[in-house]
Parts: sequence; structure tokens; C-alpha cells
Amino acid sequence: LLDKNWTLKKRLTDKISNSRLDEMHHLAMESGASGAKICGAGGGGFLMACCTPSNRQLVMQGMSQYRWMPTEIVPDGSKVIFNYRRPSWK
Repeated sequence: LLDKNWTLKKRLTDKISNSRLDEMHHLAMESGASGAKICGAGGGGFLMACCTPSNRQLVMQGMSQYRWMPTEIVPDGSKVIFNYRRPSWK
């Protein structure tokens, strides 16, 4: 569903994505992600990629030129807690 959403969103306008973002998406999918889409707005967005636990290392290796930010699924809804000073996020 994540990838389907991205495909449909890109059909809205040619300003949704660009060649760099398309290449990131392609790289994630080729590395073993089951879905990926660009999230966020302006210059502060990110690529969210989902994969099975067995493909995690493959996706991380394939996307190693980009910064990885750990996430988790929680039962009480989404929360974004970002600290730009945290060393692991630089």
C-alpha cells in the first residue's frame, strides 16, 4: 500500500518528485524494500522505506549512501521526535 500510494501521488503532478528522488525510490525497491515513498515537505522531507526483517540489512546496505533514522510502529499513533543534535542522526 505504501508503494501504491506513492505511485498514485506522483500522478497528481510532475512536481511531486524529481530524478534524484525517483532514483532513491528505485534503489530502495531494488535493495529489497516492499514499499517506499517520499514524506515531508519542502527541503526537510525523507524517504520512508518498509521491508521485511529478513531484508533489512540488504536495504540498509543498498541505501548506505543515505542517512538512516530508526523508527518503530507503536499502537497509539504517530509521533515525531527529532533532535538534530543527536550524533546518530548526522
